[in-house]
Amino acid sequence: MAARPEVTPPEEETSLPLPIGSIDLELKGKELGIKYFLVSYSPLNADTRVSLIPRRAIRNVQQNGCGIPAAMFFKADGADPEMCSFSCHGNLSMVGCRGNFTISSNDLYMNGKPFVQCPRRSLKKLRRIAQEKGFVMKSGIEPEFTIMSRDGSSLGDDLDEQQPMSLQCPLATMRMSPILMKIYEVMEKLGWGPYEDKDLGISSLAKHFIGGLLKHAQSSCALLCPTVNSYKRLSAGSWCPNSVTWGGNNRTVMIRVPASNRVEHRLADGSANPYLIQAVILAAGLNGIDSAIGEYREFEISIFRITGYRISEPDPPPKLDIQVCDSKEKFPVTPKTLKEAVDALKKDEELVCSLGSEIVEGFCYLKLNEWEKYMWDISDWERGFYLDC
Repeated sequence: MAARPEVTPPEEETSLPLPIGSIDLELKGKELGIKYFLVSYSPLNADTRVSLIPRRAIRNVQQNGCGIPAAMFFKADGADPEMCSFSCHGNLSMVGCRGNFTISSNDLYMNGKPFVQCPRRSLKKLRRIAQEKGFVMKSGIEPEFTIMSRDGSSLGDDLDEQQPMSLQCPLATMRMSPILMKIYEVMEKLGWGPYEDKDLGISSLAKHFIGGLLKHAQSSCALLCPTVNSYKRLSAGSWCPNSVTWGGNNRTVMIRVPASNRVEHRLADGSANPYLIQAVILAAGLNGIDSAIGEYREFEISIFRITGYRISEPDPPPKLDIQVCDSKEKFPVTPKTLKEAVDALKKDEELVCSLGSEIVEGFCYLKLNEWEKYMWDISDWERGFYLDC
């Protein structure tokens, strides 16, 4: 068995002696009744992965790290040394209904140095840049999903036949009331109002931030929608926007501003890396502020009516300047495939510089390999369509 190289995080990452973190995880685990630690790390070609560590072994992991083969999730090969996952702050979140599991968010190192392709590291760098400019990023994720059977042929819950709007049903709402009440309580503690505000009143600074999101929308799409399947969601007429537009409380635009204190980026999907989502949004928004990007046109009417998409809207379309709305310069759309999105990301020098060239290079390498595998696969649709004589 090959020996794993000794790894010690550098001084600039933490000034604390080993074991790393503000707490001894083994002692804390005994105090809280934790039996297992989910040591999490963030790969480039997926969302989050964990290593299951029993409590009796967690002190060794704090001191020496948890070994991970880089070639599985990053641009690397088998000759590269193992990465090590370190918890730099001892941050813990309880998970599971039994209460004996906890998850810790960790940084990645290789050869004693921070791993340059680590998504969490990219976000931390951008947060520091934002703080130096006097900004603090507050973000939340609205994880919309549908639970399916294992083979994907039916809904996982026969009672939720009205998905994705099943929570509009009183019975479904009551079934989910315990978790909904917890979400409401957390929102109140965070100071986030759960209801929408019709009066936007947003500042020029906020509009510059939105301008950055729109300017980099096409190139950031690869990170926000990182799978082949993502681009079937961005189809004409779906509730997900594929137009680079913004507006107030308007669910047909890409950037929705339902209240004066937040901006909703509606492009990202559930397969995206949670660190890279926030990193690319922060990078694009800060670029918009730094460049004082001019204000984009705000849309208060349905984008689907302008473009001819149909989503059961019986009202006749309003009289608009269709030439302006349909102009590619003023009304761009998202890439149609993962390949187009990756190509756009590689060409965006500002975004590459902000995120880190190693991050973008590694991500594009993995995603182009993914695209090649997809292109070599023969789907059931192709067999049925082209072999049907």
